[in-house]
Amino acid sequence: MNKVVSRFDDNSFVKTCAVIALCLSFYIFVYFIYYGVVTPPLLGDSHDYHMPIARSFLNGEVLNVPKDANSYINYPGASNAILAIFILFSLPVNWFCLLGWIILFFLLKKLGNHFGLSNPLSLVFATTFTSTLSILRQIPTQSIDVWMGVWFVMLMILLEKPAKTLRYVLLLGTVVGMLIGSKYSGPIYLIVFLVYAKALFKIVSSKRIVAFLTPVLLIGVFWYVRNYLAWGTPIYPGTLLWMQGIPDLDLPKYMLWKLILAGNVYGFFEALVSEYLIWAFSVIPVGIFFIKNLKHRNQPEMKKIFRLIAVSFLVLLVSLLLSFKPNFEISNMRYLFPLIILFTLSSFLIAQKYKREKEIAVVALLNAVAAVSYLVYHPKLVILFFFIVGILYIKTKVHIARLFGL
Repeated sequence: MNKVVSRFDDNSFVKTCAVIALCLSFYIFVYFIYYGVVTPPLLGDSHDYHMPIARSFLNGEVLNVPKDANSYINYPGASNAILAIFILFSLPVNWFCLLGWIILFFLLKKLGNHFGLSNPLSLVFATTFTSTLSILRQIPTQSIDVWMGVWFVMLMILLEKPAKTLRYVLLLGTVVGMLIGSKYSGPIYLIVFLVYAKALFKIVSSKRIVAFLTPVLLIGVFWYVRNYLAWGTPIYPGTLLWMQGIPDLDLPKYMLWKLILAGNVYGFFEALVSEYLIWAFSVIPVGIFFIKNLKHRNQPEMKKIFRLIAVSFLVLLVSLLLSFKPNFEISNMRYLFPLIILFTLSSFLIAQKYKREKEIAVVALLNAVAAVSYLVYHPKLVILFFFIVGILYIKTKVHIARLFGL
């Protein structure tokens, strides 16, 4: 009887944590809605090339970038097409990544549910990642790293549920196209296909291959072909092997594995902890779990989590090839969104397996609250937030509970 009561209390506690997580996420949303209206676009990458790339869609220069333009405008710009829509309709461009943040939140919840997390724990998982400091830094920018997280999580969800429909392969091809067509690091994440190759092979047909490759080529490969025709190298302005770009973008020179071997470990891990706090160490429990339970990997209840861990370590491996320029350690952490998502989710699944939902929910919320303290204090905004939450609770508490499965 005591065990039943204790378990009920555990479930109630995690549900309470999920409600707190929802409130926290809603505050972040309200904050950046306000911020996006009253704050002009930031200087830096957004000003140098993300905004110009978006405008190139509108002024017809996307097919043929002027030779005298900023070299960085030649970066692939699939995700910047969304930013172009914001510009076209005179929407606040500081809402560009906020939209990506909202989509990422719901995709993370769906990914957590798919791998077996309960609804409350999935909400806590979605909140704890989307409130990491590295994510919060990106929301008021026009950078596309949040959107890279969106495309990667969408890819994982699709690969987990292969289907023989034309709609599925078109959507899979579109997501792959957006992933590789948004950033030069995109193609390395296609390594996850290795884990799902057997399942995907079962749905292969000539018609589906064409349906898959069409959006991949039009949305993703297009940028590499355009740059090859214009500059003689598909990854201009980057430099890789025989493909020569500008000296400042010698990609192999700054690869993460070289940075670590060169002894710059302290700066890297200091930035990693700063941006992700407890999730910077998530590889440790996941690695221990993997080693201790390797002999049980083929058991039905273990297959999903071991598949996720396999993907996590593959992404960890290819992440060592990412370019991390020195003196930009904090900024570089945004390149690790897919990696941190995978190891954080794996940690949640391990905690749930060992009936430690309360513990990881508390840690996740503390992690989120600590990061959200980075936001500038606006007392009137806080009062507005409490007012809106109060009204929503009174008027729609039953509907919200049903919506999120609480």
